Amino acid sequence: FIFQKKMDELDMFSVHNEEEEDANMKPEDRKHLFKKELLKMLYGFGDDKVPYDKTLDLLEVMVCNYVRDISVAALNVGKPDKITLEDIHYLISRDPKKYGRVRELLSANQEIKEKSMPLLNGGLQFLRCIYLQLSVFYLQKEYQLQILVFSAISILSYDILLTPTDENSVIAHIFLWPFRSFFRTTAFLLFCYSSNELKDGDKEYACWSGYIALLLLLINPVWVYNGATEKIKNGIFVSIDVCIVNPLSKIYAAVYYICTFKFLKSLSEYSSRQAQRTKNFFIVTGNEISERLKKSWRYIISKMDYYLYQPMKNSKIGQPAKDKYHRFIEKVQYVIYGYWLSPVIEKVKITLKKQALTLLIYTKNFTIQLGIYLNNFVIWPVLVWGYNIALVPILEIVKEKYRYVEDNVLIYFLAPVCRTVINAVPEKSPFVEDSDLELDDFLPDENDDAESNTSWDPDDDEARRKEKEAALIAKKEKIKQKAALIEFPDFNDLGSSDEEFMFND
Repeated sequence: FIFQKKMDELDMFSVHNEEEEDANMKPEDRKHLFKKELLKMLYGFGDDKVPYDKTLDLLEVMVCNYVRDISVAALNVGKPDKITLEDIHYLISRDPKKYGRVRELLSANQEIKEKSMPLLNGGLQFLRCIYLQLSVFYLQKEYQLQILVFSAISILSYDILLTPTDENSVIAHIFLWPFRSFFRTTAFLLFCYSSNELKDGDKEYACWSGYIALLLLLINPVWVYNGATEKIKNGIFVSIDVCIVNPLSKIYAAVYYICTFKFLKSLSEYSSRQAQRTKNFFIVTGNEISERLKKSWRYIISKMDYYLYQPMKNSKIGQPAKDKYHRFIEKVQYVIYGYWLSPVIEKVKITLKKQALTLLIYTKNFTIQLGIYLNNFVIWPVLVWGYNIALVPILEIVKEKYRYVEDNVLIYFLAPVCRTVINAVPEKSPFVEDSDLELDDFLPDENDDAESNTSWDPDDDEARRKEKEAALIAKKEKIKQKAALIEFPDFNDLGSSDEEFMFND
């Protein structure tokens, strides 16, 4: 994906030999041929296989395959068995203008390698982090020590053996290793320190140093991928340039300009420029003053015309004529357009509404009186007659039947049942013995019954009954006297006021 993006940005397929290119071949055809050759080279399709050096990576092989024919023609040699990057750089140095796009493609190749290697290292460091965390919890001390030593050795061997030398000697590459990457060098030292502490038995310091080393190894790919070092260095250089170099250079230039009397050379020119500027200023100022005076005079004339002449002309001549003409036109429009009909129609509407309301009130009162008459003289007598004829005999018959059934039930059912229950109850409880005296207090005394029977007098009982009847009669008389004071309405003469059914205006 990255390679395809870079090819689109650099327009790689436009790189070709203009002298040997077929004039009829289109860019799409060249792209198709290039892809075809690339598939042959990568997967061995066809018979045209080129034995390239296996140390070249994929993108370098693509570049070599693409510029192969051009390099053969430029170097004036036969078809080589192997084309290296040195040959391509030599070809670019011979004609930089012609093969400029190839140089851009090679720089893109280097950029892709620089971007992809930190990502690959980041993935490896992530796997290493997982493995070390698992070893902390699940492995013994000897295996943990071996893992720490192996991690330190892997960092050192990878940085020395597998990283490019950047056109430096091997000895310089080895001696410059501690200064190439701060994070990886610090991680190497921390792994060594962690292994030493673990060997001495201090597991806490060993664990913390190991985790810090892994954190540095995880930060390093992101740091390299984003170019943080270059950004910091550029920021420092820019800050030094802005804060120190530029002010000092400006001060030095000013001092040098003054001390060498170079300002005398431009003094005459400056004086002439100032004189010309002053002259132009006075000319422009005079023109502006004259123009403003003209505008002020025009403004005064226009205001006098607007506030003095025009109002006088309109008020004395034009406005009276306009008013008369407008009044005449309004009268003609009032008659012709029928504007006078609207007041007449409004008055007719008001009169009709009043008459309709009067008719509605009369109809309402008549309906109420008719309803009251029908209720008092037709509906109520019919209901009373129907009740007396139809319901009263039926109710009497039902009452007689109910009394007959009730008497039969009492005589033939409840009386035998009660007699049977009474006969079945013993006179004395079988659970109480004659010697038990606990419940004697609850039994009635036979002497009391005898005394009560001897003290009963039928005359006294009759006197009490008469007193109760006399009290009941006196109470009924009081109720009748109170009821006589209350006037109950006569439902036959029931009527309603017409004001209750009046419509609210």
